[in-house]
Amino acid sequence: MNKSLLVVIGLIVLGAIGVYAYQAYQPPQDVERAEVSNVQTATDDDHSDDAMMEDKMKDDSMMKEDEGMMMDKMALDEANITIRKQGSEISVSTEDDVVSINPEEVSFTFTGYAVGKEHEASFDTMEAQLAMPEGELEAAMLTIDPASVNSGIARLDTHLKSDDFFDVEQYPTIVVKLDSIQDGQANGIVDFRGVQKSITFPITVTDSEISADFLFDAAPFDFKYTGVNDEVRIQFQVAYSS
Repeated sequence: MNKSLLVVIGLIVLGAIGVYAYQAYQPPQDVERAEVSNVQTATDDDHSDDAMMEDKMKDDSMMKEDEGMMMDKMALDEANITIRKQGSEISVSTEDDVVSINPEEVSFTFTGYAVGKEHEASFDTMEAQLAMPEGELEAAMLTIDPASVNSGIARLDTHLKSDDFFDVEQYPTIVVKLDSIQDGQANGIVDFRGVQKSITFPITVTDSEISADFLFDAAPFDFKYTGVNDEVRIQFQVAYSS
């Protein structure tokens, strides 16, 4: 067998391996995608583009503070259940006895994909506040410390904390506020890397569990690193009894 033929065969084999690796580590196509869009305001339909731009210029300096106040108000006035994770320990505090949550059945993970590999990770410091006044989920807020990311691989965690991804020095908190949960859909706002977007994702709420499994498009949040798939799989579960 001559060298040219060997080279051709080698290229074919390498190409086949590359295609397999690329396909094998794509996000699962049977998982529903979250909708991520620009935050809409009450004035969007009533203003011209120029007026909206003027409003934006006036409000930009106050927007993040106002959003933070709105989230804090929700946390103080509506939430009756708080779930905290610190390291491997999960604690639950409630203001009433409407539901009982088992800390051992609370989980949150995300999975990232790149050519030839995928990695599942979580965060060691998180707080979820749930508004379940009648035992039914009405609203929620999740606050994450991205510096606590834990994939079990120290080098990967260091990279995720850098400005290629989470940029934890500049953006020390990720916040997701859900103000509408109905008909199998959760709607709210995500504040990630200084960017606020509206988000809608599928959620399952039964009389014993809250869970979700969806693909989240990170592209609008300005990751610098381009060697990964933009879509990240998010999975969480909270089991409870009434």
